[in-house]
Parts: sequence; C-alpha cells; structure tokens
Amino acid sequence: MYPPDATAPGTAQTPVASEAPPAVVSLLAGHLDSTGYPATLLDLAARGWFDLAGAEPGRLMCLIAPDPPAHALAPYEERTALHLARRAAGRGEVPAAALAEGFAEGQETFSAAFHDEVVADARARGLIRPGLRGRTALLLAAAALIPAVLVAGAVDVTAHPGRAFLPIMCWLVLLWLIGAGARGSERPTPAGRACLAGWQRRQAALAGAGTAALRGADAPAEPDLAAMMQVAEGDRDVAYAAALGAAPGAVAAFTRNRTMVWSSYGGRWRQLSIGDPAERSWSDNPILLILLALGFPVFFALLVVGTMIATGPAGMVLVAAAAVTGVTGALMFARSRISAPQLPRTAQFDGLVLERWTWVHKGEESDTTCYGVAMDDGQRDQAWAFTVDNARYARLVPGALVHVTVNPRKNRLITATVTGRPQVPPQVAAAQTAKQPLRARVINAQEAARVLGVTQDELECYLLGMSCFWKRAKGKGRGSILITVGRRAMLARHAERTGRPLPGHDGVEAWLVGDRSVLLRRGTMVVKIILTGELGMDRAAALTLLTERAMERLAAAPGDDALSEDEWAPTPER
Repeated sequence: MYPPDATAPGTAQTPVASEAPPAVVSLLAGHLDSTGYPATLLDLAARGWFDLAGAEPGRLMCLIAPDPPAHALAPYEERTALHLARRAAGRGEVPAAALAEGFAEGQETFSAAFHDEVVADARARGLIRPGLRGRTALLLAAAALIPAVLVAGAVDVTAHPGRAFLPIMCWLVLLWLIGAGARGSERPTPAGRACLAGWQRRQAALAGAGTAALRGADAPAEPDLAAMMQVAEGDRDVAYAAALGAAPGAVAAFTRNRTMVWSSYGGRWRQLSIGDPAERSWSDNPILLILLALGFPVFFALLVVGTMIATGPAGMVLVAAAAVTGVTGALMFARSRISAPQLPRTAQFDGLVLERWTWVHKGEESDTTCYGVAMDDGQRDQAWAFTVDNARYARLVPGALVHVTVNPRKNRLITATVTGRPQVPPQVAAAQTAKQPLRARVINAQEAARVLGVTQDELECYLLGMSCFWKRAKGKGRGSILITVGRRAMLARHAERTGRPLPGHDGVEAWLVGDRSVLLRRGTMVVKIILTGELGMDRAAALTLLTERAMERLAAAPGDDALSEDEWAPTPER
C-alpha cells in the first residue's frame, strides 16, 4: 500500500492538538488555501517522503525516496503523497513547481477535497468548531418563518391550488441561504487559539536560525536553497513557517506559473507555454479581416452604381474603381497566404496530456461550462490546447498517453485515442482505487468494456448519487450498466420474494431479478446491477460474470457496523 498503512483499520488514533500538522496550523492562521498544500509538501520532505535538491539556480527538484516511511498519514497528507508519486512515476524526480499542477481530478476538485479533509482533521483534534452554533441556527430558522408567514398571508387571498407550497418554499430557500452563508465558517476553539499562539511564539524565537531568510516580510520570490536543504535533513520548522505565512520563498518553490506547464514527455522535464484553446474560424490576421469586411461592400457598391445607376464616363470610372478594389483585395489575400506559414488541414502526433481545466462562458440566456485540455507532442515549446466536450474531457486525464488527429488551421481536436494510462507505481494505483467509493469499485472499466463490447476508451462512467453508471460513449450504441449501492432493505426483501436465489460466496447472498438484473446483499449493504440496451455478449453470461466479480469485492470489504456506503474500502496491504 502507498502510503504504507495510511488507512489501515485499527491504526488510527485520536489526534493530539499539540501535534497538529502544518496544514492544520495554516487553517488556524487563515492561510489554508494559499499555504496549506506547500506546507504539507515541505512537511513530507522533512519526514523522509522525498529529498530536495537544487538542480539549477532558482529551481528545486524533489527526489522520491525508494522506500517511503512506514507511518500513517492523514487523508490530506495521503492525497498529497499520492499526487507526488504519480507526477514522478517512472523518473523518480519531479520539479517542485510541477507538483502544483497535473492533478488527475482537476486542481479545483483536488483543492476542495484537500480543504475539507484538513477541516475534518482540525475538528477531530478539537481545534475548530462551526461558526454557527445549534442554538443560533434554531433562532435563524425561526426568524426565517417570519417572511414565510408574510408570504402565506399575501397569497391566501388567491385561489391558486399551489398557494400552500409557496410559503414553505420561501422558508426552505431562506434556510438554504443561511446554510450556504454559514458553510465553511469555522472558528478556533480555545485549544486552537493556544495551538496557533504556541507556533507563532516558536517561530518568533527562531529569529536568526537557518530559516530566517524565508521568514522575512521582504523575502525574495525564489527560495533560499541552503535553508530549504534543512527540510531534507528532517527540520520541520520551515514547513510550519510556511503554514503561518512567514516563508513566502518556501511557498513559491511549490507554486505553479499560470502561463507555463511542466512536462517530462521526451525524457526530460521542461516548461511549455500553453496555447489558446479557442477554435479558430477565420484568419489570425486582424488587419486582413478588417480589409475583407470593408472591401466586399465597397466592391459591390461601386459595381452596382457603375453598371445600373451611373451612365457614361462616370459609370466606367466606377466600374474601373470596383475592378481595382477587387484585384487589390485578391492580391493582398494571396500575399498574406504566401507569407503566412502553410499549415496542413490535418496532422497527427503522439503526445501526453498535461493539464485540463474548465471555465464558464457567460451567455445572454444561460451560462455554459467549457472544457479545455493541454497536450505535449515532445517537439514544440508550446503545448497544444483545445476546447473539447465533456466526454473527451473525462477520458483525457493528465498523464495519459494519446494519439491525436488535429486540424492546425482551426485549432480543432478531431480524434483523441488514449494509448496508455498515466504511469503510476502499482501501489499508487491500488491506493487510488481504495479511495474510490464502493459503487465505483464493484465493476471496473475492463469488465464493463467486455460486457458492453467496446474498448475502455469508448466507455463513459458517471457517479450519480448512490449509483455508478457505465455506458457506451456517444455514437457507440445504447448499452449500459447501472450499479446501485446502499442500505436498501426494501430492495433486498423484494428480491427475496420475487427473485431466483443464486449461489452465495463468503457471506454474500444473491438473487436474479428478472432477466436483466441481479441483487447482492452482505449484512445491511445491498448492491443491485442492472443491464440495459445492447451488450457485447450474451445477457445471461454477462450477469454471471458481473455477479462473480461483484461478490468477490463485496466479500473483501470490511464489516458495515459503523461504516457508510462511501466508507467501505478494502483493507490496505501490510
């Protein structure tokens, strides 16, 4: 398991406030979003997860330890260590700044999960508490009834059948607004304030020590490598200084350049600029576009006036002027085409997905979410950037090897075939799989592709509530596999009454319900698998295959006495 025993049952202990990690200290100091992640990386380096080395002036390299330490990590520390191993997979080293990009789930999702896990740890340690107390919440809920009652009185005179629901809806909306405003409003407890004050006093007492160059308010943008080397020797003070916002140089070492992206495709780490992902429909030369926009109306106006309105010499002059305008425009267009680089209509290359991101396009009627990906072909100093649809965005995970066909003239991605998954050590892949909810692990992509008769690249997977939905990609047919996981006693009772019992396995019971679904039960946990549409194999054989695989994974999960369906995870390897 990577990290070893990070989530092993029975190894978790009640957190101690005095042993608060740097990320928790950054939360108490109000710097979690800006310094929490870099401080966690520095702390992992001090604890032996990787070494630091100055590859060249101003650039810090992280050298992955061949044998990671055998201590348990907090969930956010484990998340950070997994990303570290994933970025350096196959090379054993990675630039420090490259750890701030290339997140498989996207930077926003990673940051949100990291934030929530740090908050949960701080709460478990008794260092913070919700800003909205229970008594205050009840008072606000009661106060929200006042406008709801006023709305009820206002609509009472109407005869609309839905008038009784309007005040209830008003009250629920006000409650939602109160909850949204109070979400994330954490405040330190007395123990949290004491913990923060203790670390602030300790940092103040370290004036003149090796980390002083990193603590000054006017610290340089680049880190002091001599001070950073102390981190590799086990000094955690720099990590706590970064958490407190007193080490801008150390934080800068693990901060990405927004206009550049790191890539190791081609055998060495290098930085690339990111192109414009927008698809081009016209020439890139704005002057040519303006002249074309003005030239066509002038040409047609002169031609119409000279031939149909004006007569005699004046008409001939206008026709001649129209001819001169047309010939001049054609020559200018031809010259611009000759001087401009001649790009082919299509081009193919093998490359590496570097980054993906989303943004919102503001429209007149509604907003649209746009998806962008950046790829490296190993040849250019600028990464290819394209706007893609949601299905391609889901498949093009950073680190994946791809073979793509593009239209360079329009900057359009025509096809993208994944030829290799992100290169990660087996233990990292196992840890990432273990962190997925049970509904996403009952059936894997290889098995779903076999049942649906497509390749894994032609699959789409969606996690919807307590369900996992495997389906063919757009244009590949209508077959699908729906997996629902949860404590569904009613479904189990219905299967017992109407289904046909199947042989069990290690405490897992199974029933065939109809000819296209099967239900499994272990304890109070129920898994239902439903097949719809076209399949790539016989339906009975498909149900048999999926039932066997689901039984094995459900039997390998721990007991459900104190776990929710999202907390069911396999026991880590020792």
